[in-house]
Amino acid sequence: MTPEDLNFAKELNKLSKKEIISLCVKYRKMYLKTAKRLERAEDAIENTNSYLDDMIASLSD
Repeated sequence: MTPEDLNFAKELNKLSKKEIISLCVKYRKMYLKTAKRLERAEDAIENTNSYLDDMIASLSD
């Protein structure tokens, strides 16, 4: 474990069960929001690549 991990573990030990559950819910929501943003970004990249492929294909030799 890194020193940061140990400090995090010490801080968790100071929390009540209710506070830990609340923290887990908060991190879960943050994770889901980040996953949705990543999915939208990947979709945007795919759309851009498709658009560029269409533009390149329409160019005459």
